[in-house]
Amino acid sequence: MAAAEIAAPMVKWAQRKEQLFLTIDLTDVKNPHLTITEEGRFAFSGRGGPDQKEYGFDIMLHGEIDVENSKRLLNSRKLFFGLQKKVRGDHWPRVTKEKVKLHWMKIDFEKWKDQDDEEDDVRRQYDRNAPKQENYLNTPGLQNLKGEAVEPVNLEDGDTDEEDLEEATQENIEADEALRLRLHHAEFQKIVDKYDLKNEDRAERLAWFLTNTDNVTVTADMVQKEFGFSVAEAETFLSWIEVGVKFKKDHLGESGNKQAQLAGQMERLNASGASSS
Repeated sequence: MAAAEIAAPMVKWAQRKEQLFLTIDLTDVKNPHLTITEEGRFAFSGRGGPDQKEYGFDIMLHGEIDVENSKRLLNSRKLFFGLQKKVRGDHWPRVTKEKVKLHWMKIDFEKWKDQDDEEDDVRRQYDRNAPKQENYLNTPGLQNLKGEAVEPVNLEDGDTDEEDLEEATQENIEADEALRLRLHHAEFQKIVDKYDLKNEDRAERLAWFLTNTDNVTVTADMVQKEFGFSVAEAETFLSWIEVGVKFKKDHLGESGNKQAQLAGQMERLNASGASSS
């Protein structure tokens, strides 16, 4: 009998001109096996999660890594890596060397910044009244990639507790909500355009499918099989629809037919590209 294929955990990524952030979203990992090379290989294996299931993946990153100056933070909630790019100054077009779609690799909207945002950060360094920017490579508990402790620096208030630092950065995370929504909507809009979902018949068919599944929660796999989306596209699409439905529920109440609500929501979402761009 062939050995069962090892599942990949959920991995989130973000970048700066000089750094790549990777977060393995897996709890209670025991004795993880990690391989991170100068050439850009990143491999992980280990058991984690509530069932202590075996997980793993092995990828080549888009560029080379400065291993000596990279950092990691391993705890019971996640495995975080702040990797220094060997060639600094440019944003990578994707996280992997080859142009492949990994359904378990997601954008980390909390840490993501595009090049314009980074330029704004540089300008804010000279503005004494500007809010302090979060530094994800300055968290207590950081180690270098050899597992040796790294002393945090530049903590103005002297805090050394990870939870206190996360609370301190929460305001910055909330301030970035508009940016995360803009990036999320941009991905949603690409899917709308790619599959011609502004077409009235297709939009109506999709709305019917999402609201007439005999009380079964619609999954990305179901959308993929029915409409030909990739799993990643289906997940992005469904999560943006959830954002819109939650907004409607929070601000407009739950009156009206469910299908009509969702169809109207999709119409507004499709049309919102011009106003939000």
